[in-house]
Amino acid sequence: MSKHTHYFLALPLPPHIRSLLTEWKELLEQRFSFRSWVHPQDLHITLCFLGSVSSFSQMSQLKKQVKSIAEIHQPLELSIDVPGTFGSPTSPRIFWAGVKESQDLRSLQQQVYNACINVGFELEKRPFTPHITLARKRTSPFQFKESDIREMVRPKEEHSSYEVNQMVLYQTHLDRMPRYQPLSVFQLGHIGE
Repeated sequence: MSKHTHYFLALPLPPHIRSLLTEWKELLEQRFSFRSWVHPQDLHITLCFLGSVSSFSQMSQLKKQVKSIAEIHQPLELSIDVPGTFGSPTSPRIFWAGVKESQDLRSLQQQVYNACINVGFELEKRPFTPHITLARKRTSPFQFKESDIREMVRPKEEHSSYEVNQMVLYQTHLDRMPRYQPLSVFQLGHIGE
């Protein structure tokens, strides 16, 4: 497998949530300059970033374990929360939409994380902070305040809730848009043949 190709496991977003977040982008991108905004088809919640894969055997073992995890988890009910940032408060490196606290999501992520470790992936050790990356690398010289963004976009409960019924293994392609190619889909709560 290519050492230059990266992989990750994530939860995809349904069309109505991608549309909501695209509306946020259109409201915000004129006022808040970031080097890159995420393509609507690439929006997701990362469970584990795998990096490169050393062998087909490693990937095959991971797929088996993730499939087993997916089969015992029922679909998740999630909701978009207020936006936020990572990095410097005045010049953030990541702008994201939050995801409301969900113990079911944390449990699923922890099991997937452990499966990745079990088959030999070296994962980052930062605590899991569920979010959906919307933009990267602030470029404007003007002071940035997270409160300005929160005044412009607020999730409405009736439009921001959704069901997640699958996990996806994605491959990253940095030379095209959208960048993330689904390789395998794992249905939650679905015992396959």
